[in-house]
Amino acid sequence: MHIRAWALVRIPLFLVVAALAAACESPPEMSCYDGSQCDSGYCHDRRCEQRRGKGEECTLVSPWDDSGQLGIETNCRAGLICSSASRTCVDPSGLGGPCASDGDCGVHPSYRHEDDLVCDVSAGAGRCAPPRSVAVGRKCVGSRACEGEHRCVETGDGTSICRGPGAERDVCRVRYEHPGRDEGDRCLPGLFCDDGDPGICRLRVSRGMQCERDLQCAEGLICRGAADKSCEYASTEGEPCGRDWDCAKPFLCIVGSCSPPSPRGGPCYSKDHCAERADRCVLGACAPPSREWEPCGWSADCGQGLQCQMGMCRARLDVGDACSNNLTSPCDAGPCFENRCQPTSGLGGPCGALGDCEDGLFCQVGTCVPRRGDGTVCEAFFECASRWCDPLRKVCVKL
Repeated sequence: MHIRAWALVRIPLFLVVAALAAACESPPEMSCYDGSQCDSGYCHDRRCEQRRGKGEECTLVSPWDDSGQLGIETNCRAGLICSSASRTCVDPSGLGGPCASDGDCGVHPSYRHEDDLVCDVSAGAGRCAPPRSVAVGRKCVGSRACEGEHRCVETGDGTSICRGPGAERDVCRVRYEHPGRDEGDRCLPGLFCDDGDPGICRLRVSRGMQCERDLQCAEGLICRGAADKSCEYASTEGEPCGRDWDCAKPFLCIVGSCSPPSPRGGPCYSKDHCAERADRCVLGACAPPSREWEPCGWSADCGQGLQCQMGMCRARLDVGDACSNNLTSPCDAGPCFENRCQPTSGLGGPCGALGDCEDGLFCQVGTCVPRRGDGTVCEAFFECASRWCDPLRKVCVKL
């Protein structure tokens, strides 16, 4: 009997079906790190994926995906965007078109992000509009819609409005120019700059509320108390005080009591306590500026062209004149070095005070050295070229 060769080989049916299914399967997904490794589509979660067409469901993808197309932050095809309302790929709205967010308005043909249209909700229903066109105080969904440097800030009731620089929750910087009365940089009236790097503009608190500094209290209030401080009214005339700003204007803290500015001969701690603008506080009493060979506490007590030396007002000395005070130079310009007035010192020259060095230098351990650039370590403002040493980070910063 004749038997065909193929009939001698019996192959189980399930193996045949498995082989055919494997042959029909799609090729394995290609792994990637960016869009350049994908033949088409884009790279997402280390996998090459195809972009969605018009009307198809879509999502936002990583802003670092290398698509190089319109809709750079969506998985839609070129020329489409992912609608924030329907979450489907749609044509972007043009100028005046409907929108719910900036992303609904598409990307500007120049690919310059700052030129992209924004969603303007200031008049009610959202319409695509040019950037920086919404006035302060009007509703917004993003800061790029607000005119100038204004920002879109939440109001607390579920809406947002355009507010000027220094608005609540805006970024700011604390200046420690006056202990206890530091002032926030760029915060609007009614706000203070909270500590931080950077700080945040926050609302001032009302009377009776806890505080740590005067800066946190509303206008007319100060932070008072020993352990549990709270915002309270400033003291009036005759009430006890410990500092000038404990007193309501125009009173000052003089000898522990809120008092009006002192007349000539009256008590004082500084010239600010004197009623006469030209007067100085000389040895605890308001007096006109001291003349040559009259007593003084420091040079501010002396008249023009004089300096306090060994408790007496004396004329400032010219270069080459004999001098004896190496700490506070009596010389008209430059340091007092080796008992002679020297010219202002250059780089590496001797010094004993801030004014002894040329511009761009400061006195460090008796030698003039260059002022420090932004980002370098500092301890005091005069060490920095910007004239500002950040009190929190202890580095020179540009204001």
